[in-house]
Amino acid sequence: MLSEVHNISLPSDSNSLAPAIRPSSSAPSLIEVIGDPARWDILRELAPGTPLSVQELAERIGKTPNQTSKHLTLLRGAGAVIIVEQPGHDGRKQFHTIAESFRRTGPAGQPEIDYGPCLLRFP
Repeated sequence: MLSEVHNISLPSDSNSLAPAIRPSSSAPSLIEVIGDPARWDILRELAPGTPLSVQELAERIGKTPNQTSKHLTLLRGAGAVIIVEQPGHDGRKQFHTIAESFRRTGPAGQPEIDYGPCLLRFP
């Protein structure tokens, strides 16, 4: 049983300002991808907007780097996360983040991710 509540809500306004996710036809849907607790944890860690490496994310969510990398591959395929370059790094390490256009701050100051078809709120 999950120990935390996951708020996923559809926006009430169909003219939401955030762009909608449009994954390729062979990619799993956004809802399929975020339904996994480990991937939800990854999104929670990335929601504030700080790019993190696979190793940093693995430590934060309690998974191996290999497991975390596989989860990130699915999240990228669904358009939920992107890879960004970090100044001062040689490019061998991949850093992941949520695109700025999807990130926002909720009324209580908590990070939110607005993918258009769904809004993710993190405690």
